[in-house]
Amino acid sequence: MIQRLFLTLLTFFQFFTLIGQDTIVSKEMDTILCKIEKESKYSIYYSILDNGNKETSYINYISILYYVKDGSKIRPRNNTEKSSIATKFRASLNLGFAYRIAKENEALTEQGQEYAKGLRLGFQYNIDAHFYSLKGIGYGLKFSRFSVSNSSSAFILDNTISGRDTALSIEDNIQLSFLGPSLSFNLLKYKTNALYFNIAVGYIWYRNNAVLLQSIEFKGNTIAGSADLSYDIPLNENFKLGFQISYIGGILNSGEFFTKDGSGSFSPTEETRENLRRLEFSIGLRFNK
Repeated sequence: MIQRLFLTLLTFFQFFTLIGQDTIVSKEMDTILCKIEKESKYSIYYSILDNGNKETSYINYISILYYVKDGSKIRPRNNTEKSSIATKFRASLNLGFAYRIAKENEALTEQGQEYAKGLRLGFQYNIDAHFYSLKGIGYGLKFSRFSVSNSSSAFILDNTISGRDTALSIEDNIQLSFLGPSLSFNLLKYKTNALYFNIAVGYIWYRNNAVLLQSIEFKGNTIAGSADLSYDIPLNENFKLGFQISYIGGILNSGEFFTKDGSGSFSPTEETRENLRRLEFSIGLRFNK
């Protein structure tokens, strides 16, 4: 009993030693009882006790209504929606995978459709950078690249002339690159964490280094659109860890092909045209200033 009482008193002593009289009140009227460790240009770093363990975090001034340090109540300067403390620049680098969501061409054989399914899931990376206005709207640029490949050493080609099927080796190495201007909106601009919604309109460049009896290179481009949803978790004052899901869509209506014997163009029908829609899932690093 005495030991339990001693531990309780010790915990309370540690708690009051740590937090003193410091208090932070956010614009959402959340109250943080803490010890303010440091006041930087953009943020307040503070510590709290959680189950007897000291934990350190920070909050941006733009999220603070007022705070009390050493008995003095302080209201941050420029504490308005148009505060200059808001993010002015954000750049992100993301790595992950993408999945093409268009259906396989129904005109393909069963083996052809199975082969096409192997060209759905691939590696992707994307980069974007935005400058933000006082209203929290970002203007910038987005780039994304997706790569996927598949091959078969025993693909059956239906030869309707000879009446006999022919087995041959085929290969596809597809690369899709998107580039376009982008708008960015911070949906949680008064929170420590951030939720960004980005939209972009630009071009997709399609390239496929394929093998079908001989090496063939297919090229094309088309107008495309993109949308991102990114959740950012702060690592420190300038860097954040982000989780992002993206959609990119476009349809390739024409293009060119190149072989060792020459070149030409192709214009697929509505049933056979290349649908470039995909979903991207990625994790990455953000730099904020």
